Amino acid sequence: MSEKISIYQKLNQARVNLQESGMTKQGKNQSFKYFELKDFLPKINQINLELGLCVVCSFDKEYATMTIFDTESDQSIVFTSPMVSAKINSGQAIQALGSTETYERRYLYLTAYEIVEHDKIDSM
Repeated sequence: MSEKISIYQKLNQARVNLQESGMTKQGKNQSFKYFELKDFLPKINQINLELGLCVVCSFDKEYATMTIFDTESDQSIVFTSPMVSAKINSGQAIQALGSTETYERRYLYLTAYEIVEHDKIDSM
């Protein structure tokens, strides 16, 4: 009989598996490259499937929330970030909402999976 591991052990294993997956940054700013959701999300989804983890993101007026569930137990880990609206120069309100949710999801994944990103403030 195999021993069940905790959600924390699974998340640590997911982080290591992701770091060893050879991710490359596709997003480009004027002075640096950054990870876009498409750079890591397919890999995270595959790793989570193998380890028995499931991610659910939700948003309200104050917080963006990511909950990582262990599909084999009732354990979960919650990550939150204050909601900050993305500012776009033109476009519809729904496009600004989409941008906001995309940025919030990206930063929640960076936090939860310990994805190292260029630190613009430190480089100034």
